Amino acid sequence: ELTTAMSDLGTTRDLFGDSHVALLRGVSVVGLAETESMCILDSMRTISYNWDAFEPLVEQIVYDGFASQGQISDLTGRTDELAVYLQNAVELYASDDESCELDPTHDQWNNLLNLAGKQRMLVQRISRLFFQVMKGIHVEASQVSFTTTKVTGDDSVRELIEGDIGSNVLSPPAQVIVEALLDLWHAWEDFNEKVTIYSTESNVDVETLSKVASDSIDCLDLANIATELYVDAVVVRDPSVRAHVLNLAGRQRMLIEKMGKEAVLLGLGADVTENVDNLMFSVQLFNQIHEDLLVGNESLGLEVTTDHCILQQMQVVWDLWVSYEGLILTAGQDQLNTDTAVLEAIDDEATPLFNAMNVAVGYYAVNLGVCTESFSTSEWEELIREVSHLSEWTQRIAKDLCLMSRGVNFTVHYAHLVDTIDRFSELLSKLRFGSTVDNLRAPPTDAVLNKIFAMVELWSSFIALIDTPVTSAESATIVDQVLLSSNSLLLGVDDLASLYVDGAWESDPQVNGTRILTAGRQLALIEQMTKEWACLGHPNMTQQALLMTVAKYEAAEGDLLNGASGSEGKYDIKATDEVSILVQMAAVASAWIAFQPHVTKEVTGDEDLQAVVQASDVLLSEMDIAVSLYKHPLDDERVPVNILSPMPFTGTTPFGFTLSISQMVAMEIINNGQILLPGYVLASETFDDQCDADYGQRQVLDKMASESWIALGGVSCAEVCKSTAGITDALRLPSLSYECASSEDLADTDIYPAFSRLGTSFRLAPSAVLELAPWAEWWEILVVSEPATDMVDLAKTYRSALEGGGLATSSLSAFADDFQAMQDMVQAVKNNKKRIVLVLGDEPFYQTLLCAAKVVDLSPGITWISMHSFRRSWWTRNNADLVALAPECTSNALSELLQGAINIAGLGVSLDQDRDTPLTCFPDHTSKTLSTLIETHLAEGFPSGADNAVDLPYTNIQGYGADGVCMIALMVREMLSRGYTLEQLYSPDKATYSEVISFMRTELAFEGVSGRIQLSGNELPGYLAITQVVGSESVVVGYVPPNSTGEVTIDYETISSSSWSAAPPDVEEGNTWVFTALAVVAASMLVACPLCVACIVKCWCRRAKDVEVEPAKGGA
Repeated sequence: ELTTAMSDLGTTRDLFGDSHVALLRGVSVVGLAETESMCILDSMRTISYNWDAFEPLVEQIVYDGFASQGQISDLTGRTDELAVYLQNAVELYASDDESCELDPTHDQWNNLLNLAGKQRMLVQRISRLFFQVMKGIHVEASQVSFTTTKVTGDDSVRELIEGDIGSNVLSPPAQVIVEALLDLWHAWEDFNEKVTIYSTESNVDVETLSKVASDSIDCLDLANIATELYVDAVVVRDPSVRAHVLNLAGRQRMLIEKMGKEAVLLGLGADVTENVDNLMFSVQLFNQIHEDLLVGNESLGLEVTTDHCILQQMQVVWDLWVSYEGLILTAGQDQLNTDTAVLEAIDDEATPLFNAMNVAVGYYAVNLGVCTESFSTSEWEELIREVSHLSEWTQRIAKDLCLMSRGVNFTVHYAHLVDTIDRFSELLSKLRFGSTVDNLRAPPTDAVLNKIFAMVELWSSFIALIDTPVTSAESATIVDQVLLSSNSLLLGVDDLASLYVDGAWESDPQVNGTRILTAGRQLALIEQMTKEWACLGHPNMTQQALLMTVAKYEAAEGDLLNGASGSEGKYDIKATDEVSILVQMAAVASAWIAFQPHVTKEVTGDEDLQAVVQASDVLLSEMDIAVSLYKHPLDDERVPVNILSPMPFTGTTPFGFTLSISQMVAMEIINNGQILLPGYVLASETFDDQCDADYGQRQVLDKMASESWIALGGVSCAEVCKSTAGITDALRLPSLSYECASSEDLADTDIYPAFSRLGTSFRLAPSAVLELAPWAEWWEILVVSEPATDMVDLAKTYRSALEGGGLATSSLSAFADDFQAMQDMVQAVKNNKKRIVLVLGDEPFYQTLLCAAKVVDLSPGITWISMHSFRRSWWTRNNADLVALAPECTSNALSELLQGAINIAGLGVSLDQDRDTPLTCFPDHTSKTLSTLIETHLAEGFPSGADNAVDLPYTNIQGYGADGVCMIALMVREMLSRGYTLEQLYSPDKATYSEVISFMRTELAFEGVSGRIQLSGNELPGYLAITQVVGSESVVVGYVPPNSTGEVTIDYETISSSSWSAAPPDVEEGNTWVFTALAVVAASMLVACPLCVACIVKCWCRRAKDVEVEPAKGGA
């Protein structure tokens, strides 16, 4: 009776869920129409929300086979509550007077506008991906993304129609919006059905492609209609919502996808003329909207962007757009002849651009951005240098106007005037919006941005006053007013420059802001002296004022050369001791000697004016060079601290690509900050050790023989760690591995007494399997590995741990480079119906194992468990060697086999609750922010734009490079504080070396990217992460604590066994009559009653499911 009751409960649960969806979406075959009423949809939204909470309770009871008293009470209460909502819905379905009024909150309007705008983008994205498949552009990746986008698009439209309380999405607040969304849904369904069919065909003609393109625009038009209806509604009902901004900012996301689609269409030769026009219009529209978002457009309801963090994000968008636009225009020009590489680059760059714009949309929604990236020292210095140009140009404009009014080389100074006005306008715009090509970041603070706005107003009035006079007489009529206004402009620029200096000091005290600004202002003072001399006789243009300016110049020159103490530290000026600057300042002094006598005597005629101008030009030229040197001296007198960094960039575990970026990011922060090691600069020689023990050892020996090193940091392949640990200890070179977690031998302090590693040991990894085993009903584990001695030993160790926990184990092995042996091994797995497989090996071994599984047709649903660090989403990329070996081993095929797989490897970061603590070596960063910065450079290269970007990084070790650098830097700082010299650390005696090793292993503790760094023996205790493959991502489902006394934690809400299944049963010939009989009965009923057929088939399927459910969870 209990079994029957549970079966009935499960059936009723499924019937309710199916019926609920059917009511909302309709079932055409039985004449059930979709729900079209705004009021009913709102009522059904509440039911959906409560059912989503109710259904898992039922599921748990069905799964457990019994219900506790607490579960029954909970279910009863929820039943009563759900019944009330259902009754309301029934009444509305029976008689809907359409009298409901929905009043979205501010946040709900934002969510609706964002979601509607997102749907516009998805229409264009799925079109672009389809055409990419047709063109052969990143086919497998495009197919995967195509499928994902289809699912996302389905969910997005239905969420708009049905609402979602959990996501704070209201159902349509107006009946006209319901109708528009239903039209969109039908068009979206029809469009998806077509492109899904076409995507599987090998030769789709151009006419069909053109029709698909046309349908995509029809679908986009419907999405636009729905979005505009939302905009119209919110403008009337809640003007506080930034509807127009969200609409247009969101449209940018769509245009990115649309341009990509149009570029591929041109490559396919579809409607070339029309698509060229469409493409050019899309480019023009994107540029126009970007400008409108920044500067405002009253006719479109857009205000000026006034948040400095939003401007910084929009600079990121623009930088990505410049590259993307270039590719798009190339495709528009080359059309059918577009190089495949261009279209592939468009695909590669579309996602980063979209992501950046998506962040901006979120910021615009609340009119508040988040500044995610701090300014580098060089960026602060460049901003301060450039803003000083504005001071110089305010005086140059007035000077040129005075000279024009006197008729001195009118044509020349007229050209200078026009040029300076253009340069001032351009620089003011760059300071406002940023210009990456000029190393100028968007405003660092709101105070700076507000001052720039004030400067824009002053400048607008100023240039309106000048209005570019074309004769000497016209110039003379406006000189007095221009002189007065130029002084006001100069005061405004000085205030702006001071704000930059203040910001630099707060962000990075190492920036010599006041020193750079003082040098830059010398240029303005030179122009001011020339102006005052040329304009003598005009109001406030007196000999006394001129002499005061001369005195200011000379005093500032003395401050630059000799140094000066300000009222606060940020106003201090460091004395000039750099050789390159001193040499140039001598040249400036010579030019000053030639210039100064001219401006301290009376003007006697045009010849004197020309002589002063010529002398000032020479002085300006020399001082401009000096200013550049003050910003960035040619000679770096910091003492290098050299680190030897062997890393694997080739071989089976190419950790080096990830770790080297992390290391470079950390070294730049420490070197630029000059706080941790003032007067020193960390430098490294990074080379590929090929993950080869002999080669790595030889390279380390060669480099140690030719140069001195403070430490070896970076080695991360276990074979090389073992081969180099002994020689570095013998030669007294402190050695720190950034990974090397896969070998348990390296934990032995007797064998490796001076070795240290940051990678998290896998010693406790079997405890995760033991924790999961009862829940997953694992009774026997098959361990597979290569038959190499170390792997066989590791397999024995793990089997012993698992057997000690009550599990039965067995093992198989084969070399990855012997594909037949791998197939034979997998065939044994298949024959013996082993379904839980623990994989011990690196990525190539795992890929080959999966390929062998595909070739021997191993039934899907294997529970794969691995204990190794792998690249992010490694299964989504084809292995060319494997595909050449077995064409069926595509990434899609292997990904299908791998779904639900469990991996246990080092977490590599602090736990979430510990990630907001300032880091010891990087006090301006937390674990979260520095991880984000490292991730940015992994994606963009280091420095940004370099060709060393990492496509698939090892994300769980990406913090170790930074932590390794920090550890070495802290060691050096400590030893220097104890009185050792750098030379002694480069060539330590036995006692010094022992003291260094003791400090690193027993005393040193600090906050790092990967958590609290404090070695225990040879290794860093850390959490292991338990992750599960879901689609193209690895999802964290649990943790193994750093010690055996802690409890393994599993998120049973997240982990899923749905992809695991038992081996298929052997087919018994005696049962074939059942299927024959069923076929006869079904054929007869097909004529008599289609609905009965459906019922029988469903019951049969449910019976089959019930029969299989017991072993399907992952048992042997």
